[in-house]
Amino acid sequence: AAKVTGTVAPGWTLATLDAVTARENATVDDGHGLRSRLEVEPFSNYFVGRISRDLAHGSFVRGMFTSVVRDISDSTLRTQISSHAEAAGVATNMWWGGQTYRWMGWADVSQVSGSPAAMLRLQRSSARYFQRPDRSQGGNGLFSNGLDSSLTAMRGYAFYSRLSKDAGDWMWEASTMVKSPGFESNDVGFSSQADRIWMNANLVRQVTKPNRFARSMWFDIGGQTGFNYSGDRIDGQSNAYAQVMFLNYWMINVMNIFRPRKMDDQLTRGGPVVQRASQNFWDVAVMTDTRKAIYFTVEPNGGCGDGYCSWAFSSSVTVRPVPNVSLSIGPSWSDDRVHSQYVTTVADPTAAAMYGSRYVFAYLRQQTLAMDTRLAVTFTPTLTLELYLQPLVASGAYSAFHEFDRPRSLARSAYGVDRGTFTKVYSPTQPTVVTGYTVDPDGPGGAAQPFTFSNPDFNFRSLRGNAVVRWEFHPGSTLFLVWTQSRSANAETGVGDFQLGRDLRGLVGAPPENIFLVKMSYWLGL
Repeated sequence: AAKVTGTVAPGWTLATLDAVTARENATVDDGHGLRSRLEVEPFSNYFVGRISRDLAHGSFVRGMFTSVVRDISDSTLRTQISSHAEAAGVATNMWWGGQTYRWMGWADVSQVSGSPAAMLRLQRSSARYFQRPDRSQGGNGLFSNGLDSSLTAMRGYAFYSRLSKDAGDWMWEASTMVKSPGFESNDVGFSSQADRIWMNANLVRQVTKPNRFARSMWFDIGGQTGFNYSGDRIDGQSNAYAQVMFLNYWMINVMNIFRPRKMDDQLTRGGPVVQRASQNFWDVAVMTDTRKAIYFTVEPNGGCGDGYCSWAFSSSVTVRPVPNVSLSIGPSWSDDRVHSQYVTTVADPTAAAMYGSRYVFAYLRQQTLAMDTRLAVTFTPTLTLELYLQPLVASGAYSAFHEFDRPRSLARSAYGVDRGTFTKVYSPTQPTVVTGYTVDPDGPGGAAQPFTFSNPDFNFRSLRGNAVVRWEFHPGSTLFLVWTQSRSANAETGVGDFQLGRDLRGLVGAPPENIFLVKMSYWLGL
């Protein structure tokens, strides 16, 4: 790898990075004792380049280009990753009015190419779900917008624009972002979602001068909405937020978000669009004076929608017995009840309304308990110690298995209640343990075939901890010693309830994984 950065002219800077990675092979066991050598990483070249022009008052204009080229010799690997990936973009940030007003924006284009199988994998990914049966099929020329099994290159574009007033007692912002269905930048960058048109606006009133009531106050209201390229409104909310710091340095934050009923093009995991019920969410946080030797934070929040409610509570206590020692303990608890949690998809030609598949959902109750503990000790200005520990237990119990009656609707039918039959499958060795369920969608004698799926209940335990020693042994030169330990375990099949004593015992008994790391940086000062 090599990196070159510098100023090429007054106000102009250039940065380039190029890295080459060797081809890697691994020994693979097929599970029956037959071993072979397979390519797991191709010979690859990665390039990133950026040129920037600085303007007055913090404004700038930048251009960027990235490229990934892979020499893939293995036929299986060729079906999984792209052989070429390029992206180019421009960005700007403009201030005026004494740095009161600002316009910022960027625009990108991308292209990935490879075998039809690799391109099909990208088209079917959760970022775009080109296979969705109720969207247009086939490519649309230059930029992809539908499933095309013969595609060898996928192209897309994205842009963002924000106009705002960022100073004064009254402030505001309005922004929009667009990502075409074929936009893909994950070979070098990161993009979790495409096929989106999103807009938002917010109005803010701030009080920075102390008065008889508070030292400072902040209030904002706003909203946002979003659509996919099929014209479905898949996002929408109105929000209000207030923050007040009182004369005694205590602080309170209050937030409310309302999301009206909308369409969801991802809930069925590549199936047709269905509706998502309206939601109302609130959050309150109270923090005492952080200048004190002991201060705490309490934060309850909750939300309700159609047939479900979720509640959570978190708090933390920070103790500073002496200026160079800080101890923080923060327990948190959440109880989430999701009306329609995706379980599985079953092909069924009799399910004509849902395009030949049954999308199985369930009511999910998920409970999570965690405890964050942090200790920081500064021995000298050049020697510090930081410790972190987080035990966590979570359970998920599924019930009321059902399916949506038709696309673009909230109507649902429960198995064994509204339609068909629903029976439990028990373990042959443990007669009380439910290992799965069998569903006959239209009952005995119906045209639909019964299907079986595993019990999705889960019970997860995790313990993570790390210790970091930082020693600046020479000005600008630092040595880090790091120890990380993690433990995790899943309970046996069919356990979805929450039992603190049992779960903590299972957590302590989980096998540990230890990682030790030594890192050093040395300032040459040439």
